[in-house]
Amino acid sequence: MNTPDAESPNPAPNTPEPFFIQDQESADTSKLDAFFPDPLQNQQDTCKFEFEIDKPPEELKPAPECPSPSATRSTPMVATVAVPTACSPTVPQETSPPLPSTASVEPVVPLTPVAPGPATAAVPTTPTAAPPPYLLPPLPPIAPAVPAPSVAPTVSPPPVPNSSRSGTNHLKPSPTPTVTTRAPQPLELRLQLQLPNGSVGKPYDAQRTLELTLGASRPRGTFQRIEGLTAIGLRADIQADRVHITGTPTQAGDHTIQVYYSAQLPVNAASSGHAPHQLAIPTVVERITLTVNPDPRSLWKEVEPTVGQPFVKPHLLHRQLAGPVVAVGASRRGRSHAHDGKFREDDFRFDQVQDWHCVVVADGAGSASFSRRGSELACETVCQQFRQRIPQYLDSNFDRMVAEYQTTGGKSQIPTALYHVLGGAAHAAYKTLEKEAASHGSSIKDFATTLNATILKSYDFGYFAATFAVGDGGVAAFRAQGGTKILNTADSGEYAGQTRFLTMADIWSDPNAISARIQFTLVPDLTAIIAMTDGVSDPKFSTDKNFADPAKWAELWADLGSRVTLTRTNTHASEELLGWLDFWSTGNHDDRTIAILLPSEPSTTR
Repeated sequence: MNTPDAESPNPAPNTPEPFFIQDQESADTSKLDAFFPDPLQNQQDTCKFEFEIDKPPEELKPAPECPSPSATRSTPMVATVAVPTACSPTVPQETSPPLPSTASVEPVVPLTPVAPGPATAAVPTTPTAAPPPYLLPPLPPIAPAVPAPSVAPTVSPPPVPNSSRSGTNHLKPSPTPTVTTRAPQPLELRLQLQLPNGSVGKPYDAQRTLELTLGASRPRGTFQRIEGLTAIGLRADIQADRVHITGTPTQAGDHTIQVYYSAQLPVNAASSGHAPHQLAIPTVVERITLTVNPDPRSLWKEVEPTVGQPFVKPHLLHRQLAGPVVAVGASRRGRSHAHDGKFREDDFRFDQVQDWHCVVVADGAGSASFSRRGSELACETVCQQFRQRIPQYLDSNFDRMVAEYQTTGGKSQIPTALYHVLGGAAHAAYKTLEKEAASHGSSIKDFATTLNATILKSYDFGYFAATFAVGDGGVAAFRAQGGTKILNTADSGEYAGQTRFLTMADIWSDPNAISARIQFTLVPDLTAIIAMTDGVSDPKFSTDKNFADPAKWAELWADLGSRVTLTRTNTHASEELLGWLDFWSTGNHDDRTIAILLPSEPSTTR
């Protein structure tokens, strides 16, 4: 938005004084000689032709080195024309139009050269016919040449001779040339100072040196003061010809800043009549523009959804569950949905069944009309199913299988039990959405949602965690001391933003494919189970490679700790987590949901 200061125009070179010709016949044309040089200059010798028309044809006898003119005339006429003895090729060649044809062609009349002198009229013979006389108009006068001016002016080219009228030869003088001159421009003292753009709410820091121009010279100057900065949250520290502007802009827009400075102008002897010296200019004021961009957050609107829509949902949600394992979670409507007046489409749930702790997050599809209801029903259904399936399949027999897995690495029947618990709960959620869609006369696609469901249990030898996942987002068993385990593989489509949804029937057509969506791990120590929708994973990890990098998870944990006290004793952790979700990330403005299980005291806290 900055526009460089306009440069002062360069002074015009010295040009000759313009002249004007008012009367062609009486005007002094000596100044035009540079533009119309005399082609016959220094040609002293001339010859005359005296001829009569209607005499018997004889051989044409021209003067030496002169062209042989020929003419056909039906009217007796005597004419004397002075021509150069050496005809210069630079004389403009004018072609006379042909004479009117007659019934009989008259013979060519020989021309007798005469001595140079004034033209004399000869007595014509008695004509045989008396058509109108044909007179050759005299050539225009040619002024003597003078030296060309130092600056070549613009001269309009002479017009093409008019030969439209048959039988007439018109050699018109060239028009008076137009000479364009430019008066010298005065020198102007200019301040060369540009300030970088600022942004509301972001620290501003700019250092500049006073630079002045006066034509081709660079005068010295000193800053005096700068006005207009305080009103927008900035200040200026001036040190002679340097200024340091700092602060945090508070107002967006194009602000006019007034710069006061003094200058020392060099004066040389030729222009002042004195010895070279400096001319002091005590105070000069110039205005410059400082552009401050608005805070991008201020451009987003908070628009309420249209009243009367079904499945109303709050824009913000946070929950906290106390116990041996503390669960904290938060969800908030994204800026893009708030700007468009849409509902929050994410959801999450916590639960505890016996010694198992459950966390479920879901992200409704933005293209689905009732995805906000789909994510809500999916989370509720999975937690309800856990209450039924965990006591049935994850009993003491399952505990023995986990202990065996810890010692030998043998999986035994662990995948089968998890298939019934996690796979069965997710399939039950799919069937629930199918019924919900039918009850509203809609397609199940209108309730499309992703799903990440995780269960966790603590053993004497470590922590066992398992996840069923469909769609994007992510779940990890985070270990602050290293060895973080990723518990899902995000479904990514061919194009950005593409993913899979719980409501897709083909997901449930193959039991092996369902089992492939279940992952589990057994770790000796655990800092937290962290589950999130893509509204968090996209800005914090951006790529699948980063998502699988334990170092990136450590960065996320540190980022969380800067705003949230992640301890089991902090009863306001979920509220703090909700505030953390309002972080700014350019281009990432989707709904955001994160849920955390804290089985033990984190090693790093705020």
